[in-house]
Amino acid sequence: MVTRIAVYSEMAEEGDALVAQLREAQYTAMHFSPSFSAPRDISAWKPKLVVYSCGTARGPKEGAFVRIRYALDVPILVLGPVQDENFIVRVLSMGADGCLCRPFGVQEFLARVEAHIRRYWDWESCNRDLGDEIYLDGETHSVIVGNREVRLSPTEYRLLTCLANHNGHVVTREELHHSIWGTGDVNGDSAGVVSLYIYYLRKKLEADPRNPQFIRTKWGAGYYLCGKRHQV
Repeated sequence: MVTRIAVYSEMAEEGDALVAQLREAQYTAMHFSPSFSAPRDISAWKPKLVVYSCGTARGPKEGAFVRIRYALDVPILVLGPVQDENFIVRVLSMGADGCLCRPFGVQEFLARVEAHIRRYWDWESCNRDLGDEIYLDGETHSVIVGNREVRLSPTEYRLLTCLANHNGHVVTREELHHSIWGTGDVNGDSAGVVSLYIYYLRKKLEADPRNPQFIRTKWGAGYYLCGKRHQV
């Protein structure tokens, strides 16, 4: 099956080089230069993954990134110009599904691409009944809460799926970070990214996010899913 990957690069020459590397690895890749129509054009092309390459250490241009994020329901891997923890936390907080900073080799880049595609699309078609109150629909990446349908981002979807897979047992921040972003080395800032996405989920799912009924915190340990079928 052909896997399409869209490359959105703020630097034309690097975008062409990334496309060449992806095509050499037998992906179908296309370079989209920055423009107002780029998010719409990328969405119409229907890729399985977007690689967003930043030209500066300030991070993605927020307007372009947000429009791409809203236009597509696929993983976004951001490439950064320098290794910087603040940069990584910022792009993940903006809604990226992964971040890879230079210097990196071609093989590491391709391995990250493969890991994101595998992790996302292996879970994509799974439906889960999480209890009488909540149902996770893998076909549309939505959650039915009572009679209300809630759309989730790819990262939110994987986070909720990870919690559901543990059947009401506590999942540590390290386990969640490894499952979503591919590493279990969680420092204060990275743990904050996990907490941020828990906050996003609660805002979408809970009647009162400050008093959550579905996604509970086990202080000092992690999070767990609580419902009539998920009790600890």
